[in-house]
Amino acid sequence: MMNTDKILIFVVDDDALLLSLIIDNLSDYENYTVRGFSTAEDCIEQLYQKPKIIVLDYHLNNDENIGVMNGMQALKKIKEYLPGTKVIILSGQNRLNIAGDLLDMGVFDYIMKDIDAFKVLESKIVKALEIA
Repeated sequence: MMNTDKILIFVVDDDALLLSLIIDNLSDYENYTVRGFSTAEDCIEQLYQKPKIIVLDYHLNNDENIGVMNGMQALKKIKEYLPGTKVIILSGQNRLNIAGDLLDMGVFDYIMKDIDAFKVLESKIVKALEIA
């Protein structure tokens, strides 16, 4: 049974190494319970658990996951089911129009996958929890 005092965070990324690194990094915080998913479909099936925050990769259709939902499609489903859940997009895309479109769709924040991504992600999660 999940400890209800802990904050449930879902992480969705098709890069197994990056997914593992993010989970390990966030699991260092005693007040977080972190669950990882390699596809948006797997994440969406578990939304009944009502995560407070979802860290979502923009591109989720790598060579092994052809035909699966991308981050924008997943965001629409998440917002339909859990409109109050804070979604943070983590992406290698540096195109402002994509970030703008996602923010218009209700994304809490948009983080570039770069050398500072873990630090930025941690601060954005804290900020999201303060606003919640």
